[in-house]
Amino acid sequence: MRIALDGRVLNTPHLRGMGKATLELLQQGIQTSDVSFAILGDEPRFPVHSPQSDRISVHTWEVKGDRFRAWEQFGLPWRARSLGCDVLHSLGTWCPYWQPVPTVVTVHDTVPWEEEQPSFFLNRLIPAAYARSSAIIAISENTRRDVLNRWPRLADKLVVIPHGVSDRYLDSQIAPLPQALIDVGVRPPYLLYFGGEIPRKRLQWAIDVWNELGRSDVRLVLAGLATPKETPWRDPLPRHLQDLVIALEFVSETDMPSLYAHAEAVLYPTLYEGFGFPAVESQASGVPVLMSSLGSLSELIGPGAVVLPPHDLAAWVAACHRILAGDKPDAAASRQWAQRFSWKRTFEQTLEVYQRAAMTKRP
Repeated sequence: MRIALDGRVLNTPHLRGMGKATLELLQQGIQTSDVSFAILGDEPRFPVHSPQSDRISVHTWEVKGDRFRAWEQFGLPWRARSLGCDVLHSLGTWCPYWQPVPTVVTVHDTVPWEEEQPSFFLNRLIPAAYARSSAIIAISENTRRDVLNRWPRLADKLVVIPHGVSDRYLDSQIAPLPQALIDVGVRPPYLLYFGGEIPRKRLQWAIDVWNELGRSDVRLVLAGLATPKETPWRDPLPRHLQDLVIALEFVSETDMPSLYAHAEAVLYPTLYEGFGFPAVESQASGVPVLMSSLGSLSELIGPGAVVLPPHDLAAWVAACHRILAGDKPDAAASRQWAQRFSWKRTFEQTLEVYQRAAMTKRP
């Protein structure tokens, strides 16, 4: 079986959540099956992050017509067909309406329909493309419910396949902090924030929690910021605290487990996620994660989760004080719980979807 992957999430300078998930699927696919993959990307200027394997081919090209999403709607399915692929997997919520090969789409969340202006693309084209697809993978039960609330007719196509957690986070042997992170000021003890500057991720809430602690001996590390050098949030902080906030952009996957493991706790105040990698990766690393039971995060509450009201700043500050005083969840229990999120299982379930899709008739 040959699978075409919409590889735009891999065809980028730095991998983020969807790219990480796709890379894990590829690694499992070449390790545990005889499936071959064609990665299709739209940016020849950028690298394509992929395992080295003779069962993986990479194809990047540009198509004029960005306004009409020509690469996605025509170039992608055309190339999947021309390469003789059995299934096209669109991994980033969008998928083409024209489907000359059976098409599977992974829907991460329905945030675009909540936050973006209504358009023909959002309100007509993509729902119609979903209806034509062979299968729709939701990455959480919450995403499945959100999809069904909007498009009940898609119920028969939906299957829930959660993401996994990499084994590198489950290793109880804590590696030293990389020198590159130390050089930019990352030193324990620190609280760690993931989420970037998107409003629903609540960067300012994490800063407010740390500021209210009043602990000049504890740093705050902000990871995953798109513009780490733009720091308007730093000015309101007391001068003696400003240099204790470390803003990071890209952190390599090899450095991430160490960054987690040396944190006192992870602040994850997001108001909505389709899945929520930091919630699982924190607990896999044996580090407490402070979060609220909202959206898919209610499915990720393990022994290392400290569940707090989303808008009660005093409760968040008090929880940080307790953790810094040594009152932490059991790290071993957290790691044990996190093992249920297996990339091997994720790929096995995804392969079953591919096999069913490949047997469907092409439109």
